[in-house]
Amino acid sequence: MLHGSIIHCLFQTVMKEGLRDESAVLTVAKSLLRSNKILHDMYGHGVEENVVMEEIKLYIPSLFSWLKKHTEWLGNGKNVVKESDLTVTEIHDIEENFWSPR
Repeated sequence: MLHGSIIHCLFQTVMKEGLRDESAVLTVAKSLLRSNKILHDMYGHGVEENVVMEEIKLYIPSLFSWLKKHTEWLGNGKNVVKESDLTVTEIHDIEENFWSPR
């Protein structure tokens, strides 16, 4: 659950800020690991920051793969041909419920 929560927060930040550089994503990940909530959770699970960071790094290639497939990827200054019919072009809010009247 700890890793999933961190990856979830990382994904949200990457999407909201439009990050497409691995070093920027790693910086955000390190920042998340220093947040009070995550530090408390790591302490409760008895794990060290460096161990969690190594686990989080394993998810970054999948994150970039998803971004390339489902967003308007501008990595390395080039647009990438879409592999999917679904493309996220704008984010209104993350985890906000939208109610549609019938």
